Amino acid sequence: MSTDVPLVSVLTPVYNYGRYLARTLDSALTQDYPADRMEIVIVDDGSTDETPDVIAEYSAEHPDRIRAFRQENQGFIAATNATFREARGELWAFLDSDDIWPPEKTREQVEILRRSPEVGAVYSDTELIDPYDNVLTPSVWTLYTQSPIVGGGGAMYRMCSEPSGNPALNSTIMLRAELADQFAPIPDGVPYVDWWVMARIARVAQLAINESRVGYRTHGANITLGATGQRAVREVLKAVQMRRQLLLRGAGDELTTEQLLMVWRVFEQAAAHTASIAQSVFLPLMPATEAEVERGHAYAAQAESATRAGRYQDALRSRVMAVAANPWDAESREWILDLSAFALTDAEIEDHLTEARGSVVLAFLEELEKEPQLLAAYAGVVGADDDITLVVDATEVEEAAALARVQQVIGQSGVDAATMPDALLVGRDAKAPGKSLKVELERRADAVLTRRPARLGVPAYSPDRLDTLRADLAARKSMLASER
Repeated sequence: MSTDVPLVSVLTPVYNYGRYLARTLDSALTQDYPADRMEIVIVDDGSTDETPDVIAEYSAEHPDRIRAFRQENQGFIAATNATFREARGELWAFLDSDDIWPPEKTREQVEILRRSPEVGAVYSDTELIDPYDNVLTPSVWTLYTQSPIVGGGGAMYRMCSEPSGNPALNSTIMLRAELADQFAPIPDGVPYVDWWVMARIARVAQLAINESRVGYRTHGANITLGATGQRAVREVLKAVQMRRQLLLRGAGDELTTEQLLMVWRVFEQAAAHTASIAQSVFLPLMPATEAEVERGHAYAAQAESATRAGRYQDALRSRVMAVAANPWDAESREWILDLSAFALTDAEIEDHLTEARGSVVLAFLEELEKEPQLLAAYAGVVGADDDITLVVDATEVEEAAALARVQQVIGQSGVDAATMPDALLVGRDAKAPGKSLKVELERRADAVLTRRPARLGVPAYSPDRLDTLRADLAARKSMLASER
């Protein structure tokens, strides 16, 4: 390496890991890299064990290499943000206070970043070690069936969607400090530093990997890998929360609709997995702030508007974002299932009404059953030769049963089936279940035959108003034609 090598800041937040910290610092101090081009930034997050003594000892021995700071206990994210503020290097490398670097780690990663300006961050596989540095598992990627995420383009999507989670663990990462504005400071609500940082960098730069493996120490107090029992449940919940935060803080706007839907499915599968490993439904609730809930309401309103306008891709995106913002929005969750199952092009959607005439009057099967006279009144105004189709919404009923029921309504209404106005019965469709099809019918309607209060964007006609129906429909048809 040349003499103009970049300054590397080693970022080490620590809290009550004094029994491991010495080995961690030794691994950083013995890197195969110029000593005067590395600084170790330690932030003690209010430790109450021997951590302050270890820091004081190493700071005294290496005053030119270690810069140590102490703050009141605020948590790992706050301590990490503090290291960002103190770092002076061109490159930043994370080192958790109980992990161990191999001697060549810094040199390997610096070389990659120097020869590949398109790479924003580099990381590696991890080996699990016990409290005494013995290797338990040589590859975390193999253990958890993970594949490294490299390059650009789809890296952001993979960071959000991989079921096995983030393959870039904290102590393996080195990144360009100039990219800090993409991820720092880490916002409240983000549970994982490494996942957040790498996903945010993947938005603007490529990711790369190096060969040497960091030692991830497993012990009874592990936060992530090696967690068991209720701590394991907590970690799965944190992974769900991480995916939420990525969606809400930029990823949702950058992914395609198909990608967004896949991220939601992984989100839901992870939540279901939580219940299975906990063997209980009595779990800690997924937190959502008041601001997030309000944001969810706004997304749901956007989805409602998009659905009524027939923009189903937009509606699906907004519903996924509504659930990301407010996981307890059951209606949006139902809509996601509905819209994703719908997944039809506009041309396919029109197939439900291909036999309809120029104007569509919508009626509801259950209302006609309660008041067959509605049909009689309609037949008294609209004739079989009029360019109008009465579309009967029976979307909650199987087609065969719906047909039998509507025939009974015709019989009760006294309308002669031979001279009845043109009508089209739309029953349940497996390709377009539930709300999606119902909304499509409402969107296509030019008028509604009902006694109910008007709730659609077209006029409602009760029997006492039907005398103007034909003229109104003709005027509406003319107006729409002129607008086109």
